[in-house]
Amino acid sequence: MGGQAGITQIALAAVDMALWDLRAKAAKCALVETAWRATSETITAYNTDIGWLSIPKSKLVAGSKRAVEVEGFTRIKLKVGHSNPKH
Repeated sequence: MGGQAGITQIALAAVDMALWDLRAKAAKCALVETAWRATSETITAYNTDIGWLSIPKSKLVAGSKRAVEVEGFTRIKLKVGHSNPKH
C-alpha cells in the first residue's frame, strides 16, 4: 500500500508540497513562479521509468530507446540490479 518508498517518504512528500504551497501563497504568486525563482540554473527533466531490478537487458534497451526516440527525453535514469551481486 505504501508504494516503493513507504509511508514515511509519502508523508514527507506531502509536507514538502505543503511547504512549497505556503511559500507561494506568502509571495502572492503562482507555485511555478516560486519554484522557478528558487533556482538560478536550468533543470532538465529525465525519464526514470526505465528498468527495475533483474529485468532482461532487452527490455532495458527497449525502454531506453523509447524514452529517447519516442518520448523525446535527453536524459534517463536507469534502475538496474540483480538479487545475485555477482551479476
